[in-house]
Amino acid sequence: MGALADRGDVIVSDSDAHASLHDAAKFTDAQSVRFRHNDIDNLAEKLAAAAKRGRPAMVTVDGVYSMEGDLAPIDQIAEVCLEHNALLLVDEAHSVGVLGPNLTGVTELYGKAGKTPLRTGTFSKSIASTGGFAVGSHDLIDTIRTNGRALLFTAAGVPAAIGGALAAVRLIRSAEGQERAKRCLANARFLRGSLASLGVPLADPAIGPDGAEAVTPIVPVVVGESLRAFAKWHELYERGVFAALAHYPAVPLNRALLRLAVTAEHTFADLEEAAKSVHTVLKLDVEHQLVA
Repeated sequence: MGALADRGDVIVSDSDAHASLHDAAKFTDAQSVRFRHNDIDNLAEKLAAAAKRGRPAMVTVDGVYSMEGDLAPIDQIAEVCLEHNALLLVDEAHSVGVLGPNLTGVTELYGKAGKTPLRTGTFSKSIASTGGFAVGSHDLIDTIRTNGRALLFTAAGVPAAIGGALAAVRLIRSAEGQERAKRCLANARFLRGSLASLGVPLADPAIGPDGAEAVTPIVPVVVGESLRAFAKWHELYERGVFAALAHYPAVPLNRALLRLAVTAEHTFADLEEAAKSVHTVLKLDVEHQLVA
């Protein structure tokens, strides 16, 4: 972003975009503004205001949002960006390897790969390495290579990490990769269903391109107050269940989450045990409050 946006430009980011996107915008000389999460009308208003002032705009969104696991409606976002001549950057960190016909992410899932100028992501999720990637036209990538301070003033990738990433990409592109992706999403669907059947409060499900409910590998349990979430995380850990903890400012105040994430290697038995543990931990807290 620092290589592409300069003084006089506007970077318009989804309010729920990953902290790295918001931080990157702050490190440029461009004006940074936010639009309401997945609110296409609000995005259009921000871009219209930038165009009225003659200011070039870049739009940054997540493909899969890292906290609640919902999807960006890339089809609508891409059309709005095209209408206002804005550069669209989609971070596919949590969608590569699991979504889209060829498992390249949400942009492909929505059929907008050809209308999305720039896609980025990390090697640290499904690719299981370190480093990251940027995908775009030759001219765009050459511009980033020659103007991006983060690239110019850092060392080359570690060969072992790059080799591991390449092996993972080859696996993702294979029949085994397709099977693993299906198994991963089936596990997410099973875990979400198990938690819901026990009455565990969950964030709203993702909505897919067809308007129906969809699943992603992220299954967020709503806890609420941050200190309570810290306590529940620790109790789960003591029971042998490791969950990520999302609290303010990563999520809104008093909407702390236990962020469960599945893999293709989990079994239904594993996930059922985890769901029961989450239910027990949260239920014990409620029962204690009732007694008190």
